[in-house]
Amino acid sequence: MSVLSMITILAATMLPPPEDPRAGAIAPFVGAEVFAVLHVDLVSLDLDDLADRVLSGVLEPGEIDEAKAGVVAWVEALRGAGAETLYVLVEPKDLPGLPVVVVPLVEGADGEAIGRILCGNAEGEPPVAWPTCAILRGAVFAGSDAALERIRTAGATPRPELDEAFAASGDGPARVLIIPSANQRRVIEELMPRLPESFGGLSTRPLTRGKWAVVALETEPNAVARAIVKAGSEEWAKELAEGLRTGLNRFGEGLRSGGSAQEFVEALGRIAFSVEGEELRIAVSLEQAGALVGIPVRNALAEASRARSVNNLKQIGLAMHNFASGNQSSLPPAYSTDAEGRPLLSWRVHILPYIEQKSLYDQFHLDEPWDSPHNKALIDQMPETYRGPGVSGEGMTAYLVPRGGETAFPGTDSITFRDVRDGTSNTIMVVEAHPSNAVVWTKPDDWEVQEGIDPAVLVRQQPAGFIALFMDGSARTFRKAISPEVLKALTTISGGEVISGNDF
Repeated sequence: MSVLSMITILAATMLPPPEDPRAGAIAPFVGAEVFAVLHVDLVSLDLDDLADRVLSGVLEPGEIDEAKAGVVAWVEALRGAGAETLYVLVEPKDLPGLPVVVVPLVEGADGEAIGRILCGNAEGEPPVAWPTCAILRGAVFAGSDAALERIRTAGATPRPELDEAFAASGDGPARVLIIPSANQRRVIEELMPRLPESFGGLSTRPLTRGKWAVVALETEPNAVARAIVKAGSEEWAKELAEGLRTGLNRFGEGLRSGGSAQEFVEALGRIAFSVEGEELRIAVSLEQAGALVGIPVRNALAEASRARSVNNLKQIGLAMHNFASGNQSSLPPAYSTDAEGRPLLSWRVHILPYIEQKSLYDQFHLDEPWDSPHNKALIDQMPETYRGPGVSGEGMTAYLVPRGGETAFPGTDSITFRDVRDGTSNTIMVVEAHPSNAVVWTKPDDWEVQEGIDPAVLVRQQPAGFIALFMDGSARTFRKAISPEVLKALTTISGGEVISGNDF
């Protein structure tokens, strides 16, 4: 080892300990390039209340309960093992993998149990599982093998900004600290000297020349998220405040022109900015935070829901075409019948071999109705392809075919693609119905096409409309305002109607 290296290590080990005990707890783990730290006080954090406040404008009550259930159980397991605090250390070397987690061991804590919870070896399904866990320097470490080796061999690194940011963050149950290194600041300045014009074209200098930033959750006296940016000078703090106001205004104007985010724009306008010396301070109530994240999150969830449904519908469409290829170009009937003409099983059962479910298909008694004792026992084995977003209930599906004399599924009769005189690109094969119209997937039950169709009531409403699969295998999103007459015309196979793409 060189003399210089020895001096560096000795100097690092002789550093005075941080004054804030939270900074001191992770000082042995924080390297020179750690740029963000998440700290959670597991004892005081009320995760149920936090999730309810923030997600109430994003998800339905049942969806909130489902979303938080796994995380709440995971946090409770850590508490049960004696964990009081948890830190997440974000360093570029660990990305895009999982960042390092550190749980300091206090008296009575079970380090091995905490490690099993973090690494996914405990009972229950964890929200995330780290690849490696170890007890190191009085704490439980969770991360990659490379991160463990790096921390084991590295000396302590002076990060005085960490101590200062912790001290400024208050005593609330959670905080995120941003402490970029000098090298990271330089890279940001060189690659992005200014923010995009849509965010005001703000110079990044007040950010890159600043010292640290912190976002902290406070619960007393009111639930508030507070952000503090130490910009390095009062001038830069004012410049940053003005730039952020301009950027938020421009961003809000862009949303308003799109006509879909008035609530978001109003929430932006209520954000409180203040400059105190070289610090920019921002305060947002949790209700405001819920409004701010609500629209983008709802849109993201809706898009994910749409993508899932499109994939399911296309798999169903491919199965329909493959069924026809093996059955003299005939589609499956809407349902099978016995010798007396009584309905037995839905088309969804008969295309099982074509969605890679041949073994399930072979378990059905095809000469018995869907609710016979034997067939009824198979309902809870519904394939994921039939499990649409928003549909609750075991064995329930919202993927229905239009059924009626003029449709591709008149009942017990089968049609061929040659019978579709209106054109396969103008004829609906399957729709994603509203969850309230979901049916048992094996039951001979579908969308009975009648006069006076109400599109808004029948089909699942996405922000942009609803989804249907056409006979040519394409899945399309319909406008909510589609007329009942056009929708009815799209269900017929030989009505001769002239329909343009602008009609739906």
